[in-house]
Amino acid sequence: MLYKGDTVAKGSSDFLKDKFKCDDLEQVFMNVSMGEERKNEIGEIISNFNNNA
Repeated sequence: MLYKGDTVAKGSSDFLKDKFKCDDLEQVFMNVSMGEERKNEIGEIISNFNNNA
């Protein structure tokens, strides 16, 4: 599974649905992409905090 050009999850559709506890691949993608967005946001917040310290 790709998100913004990066591989964020690999495996068969059944493996990914089981791993992320989803009923379909659309739900898997939403969970993965939202998780990646949050990681990016948190990284930016930490970076800004460190730059202002």
